[in-house]
Amino acid sequence: MATRTDKQAKILAKIGAKPASQGKLARAKAVVMGKTSTGEFKKVENNPYSVLVKRPLYEPLKFWKQKKVFQYLVDTPINAQDAIDVIRGKLPTKVVGDAIIFLDLPQTAVLEGLRIPASSYHRKLNENLLLSSEETERVMRLAEVTRSASEAFGSASNAASWMGAANKALSGMTPLSLLDTDAGASQVRRVLSVINYGGVL
Repeated sequence: MATRTDKQAKILAKIGAKPASQGKLARAKAVVMGKTSTGEFKKVENNPYSVLVKRPLYEPLKFWKQKKVFQYLVDTPINAQDAIDVIRGKLPTKVVGDAIIFLDLPQTAVLEGLRIPASSYHRKLNENLLLSSEETERVMRLAEVTRSASEAFGSASNAASWMGAANKALSGMTPLSLLDTDAGASQVRRVLSVINYGGVL
């Protein structure tokens, strides 16, 4: 079985970096984790040793190469820590276009659901820029709720139709229109939970 050090060496080999000594790895780990001399932890930005001690974590760049990034996010459940990594690393703006195509809903409706101004979306898309962390988080939320809706209604197309339709249980609003806030998303999840498991709205 490959050891953690072996895995680190393989990562380094892929990116063309030289292996580090165990002492350097230990120091790097302390820096990456943000551990101070008092044993406390803090956030550390732009750490030059981060690649040396990278845990086996989610690597956003891997799925950026997917032709349909949003569909990948819908089809692939992501644990909480990996989701945090993706949000901090940010997603490419093209994922919004993928979402529009996947959901087959009007661009204006999807952009409003993600709270992304049309002008900002087109500028970032044309300049090949990343979404902000906040926008990335809303895209991740949209994918997660779409996955739950697909499970509730049996298919992605049925889920997309439900997401874009006015819902009495949501005071006549569409599920998509509520996903720009945590509170709204909680309402949508509650409705899906009732559909899946029964209960009272």
